[in-house]
Amino acid sequence: MKIDELRGGWPEQILTGRYTFRTRRRDFLAAIPGGIVEELSGLDATPGNEQLHVRIDDRSVMVVMRDRHRAWAPAPAGPKVCGIDQPGPLLSLLRRPRTGAGSQSWLAPRVSDVLDNRLGMVIGTLHTTGGVVRPTRTVITDPDGRVAGFMSQSLLSWACQPPQSFMGFRMLRFTFTVEGRRVAHLRHSSRRFAKEFRADVSRAGGLLDPRLILACAIEQLAKFSSY
Repeated sequence: MKIDELRGGWPEQILTGRYTFRTRRRDFLAAIPGGIVEELSGLDATPGNEQLHVRIDDRSVMVVMRDRHRAWAPAPAGPKVCGIDQPGPLLSLLRRPRTGAGSQSWLAPRVSDVLDNRLGMVIGTLHTTGGVVRPTRTVITDPDGRVAGFMSQSLLSWACQPPQSFMGFRMLRFTFTVEGRRVAHLRHSSRRFAKEFRADVSRAGGLLDPRLILACAIEQLAKFSSY
């Protein structure tokens, strides 16, 4: 993967800089440009009617969706990030069925292939464990099945989840590593009236495909979207 090959289709901050995930009430739909307003308005939402935007500086450039009802056919149902200026899915998570039976199935990794919708190809796979009885850990593999990197939740973040869930927010903290070297992070940021999470990929430097970092964030944060 070469960063230069991605620059034609992705904002520079998504590839090499910093960006933010922030929840936003549906009341603010009028502030979003483009046809995605009509698309979102027609969807069934869970209670709360919150969108989860991907923001660069002070501008929303993408929106994260659970998309359980396949709103963007022919793209498959499931978590995805969609463009705003040019509405449509950019990355989708294709969840594989769990294998095994009973408790073995529950303990098995949650496996999702990462589809670049514009290229029509799988760019990697996420193998995620933990989250309830132990911190979340994701093994990130490339299209050939080779380990490309890891995403790990901090012990403090995991330990604080139950009280924070009760209060309506979470202190989520994840670190991305390649061969033991920290290359990116995703962290909860305090903000009144919204949930905000900041991603920093400035040190990835071609070591880990930034689209796979974004996909890991989608997997963890899509639950904060009502759509």
